Amino acid sequence: MYRQTDILGIFALKKMETPPSSHRPFAPDHPMYVIFALLAAVLVCGLIGRLLAEAVAMSAGTSLEAWLSPEKTTWNASERLGLRALNLVIHLFTFTIASIVAIRLFYGRSVWSYFKLDLPPRVASAGYSILFVVASFPLAQLIYWLNRRLPLPQWMKSSEDAQNSMIEAMLQMDNPLEFALTLLTVAVVPALGEELLFRGVLQQQLTRWTRTEQAAIWITAFIFSAIHLQFEGFFARFLLGAVLGYVFLWTRNLWLPILAHFVFNGLQVVAKYALGDEAVSLDAEQSSPPNLLFGVAALLLLFLAGRWLASSQDNP
Repeated sequence: MYRQTDILGIFALKKMETPPSSHRPFAPDHPMYVIFALLAAVLVCGLIGRLLAEAVAMSAGTSLEAWLSPEKTTWNASERLGLRALNLVIHLFTFTIASIVAIRLFYGRSVWSYFKLDLPPRVASAGYSILFVVASFPLAQLIYWLNRRLPLPQWMKSSEDAQNSMIEAMLQMDNPLEFALTLLTVAVVPALGEELLFRGVLQQQLTRWTRTEQAAIWITAFIFSAIHLQFEGFFARFLLGAVLGYVFLWTRNLWLPILAHFVFNGLQVVAKYALGDEAVSLDAEQSSPPNLLFGVAALLLLFLAGRWLASSQDNP
């Protein structure tokens, strides 16, 4: 059904063979129906997750709105624990459970094979996938620096500030337990849920719909970044979405973008816990951008890692 794409043709729009049902607008599993079902599942499951999160907040003697208020800037240890619990529940229902429900409706018990989770990944492919996503760090850092210098409307800045306040609270870790819970909330659950939804459902269905693998990757990456509502990091996250999309395209195994996504988020949690306030961060007011030479070297490594990853599928 799918055809491998060499990294040298990364910007070429290549046609692909599609299942016969994709040509029929009223086929039971037409991509439009699957995507619509996914959206419906996200809304319903997200509502259920939010109601459960509200119950968690009420059990702690507060409300979800008060806990997630943009005006809230200080968090004690118990509030940070509650914030992680809220985010974990909402994320689990909105992404992981919604994706499984939508695919179960159309593919029955073949959920594992549909998601490309039925086979263990190759060790070499896992290593190249990690190298590929790590090599994107410096380029993402440069793009983030440029993105933060763009003028944004006030409502975008307000949304960004609210998101950053919660993220900073979750990344405040005073003991190993908080570190483990943060790793679970920020790295493990998002890596699984977001890859199921974006690469597992959306990218595969957009590939069937557009019959163009490259277009499906970049459209999915755009939606992946936009849905986070963090506009100062939009283009850096857009790059990450594309990197994860190519990992899935070249390997046909969803475990590998899940692993790469976990590494990308997890390394930032580890760095924050190990270094605290000394962890590298970007400031829009810096007088100079990140090291361009290092960025060029990382771009070359990104290119090579992509080639190695793509070729590793032909050399077991």
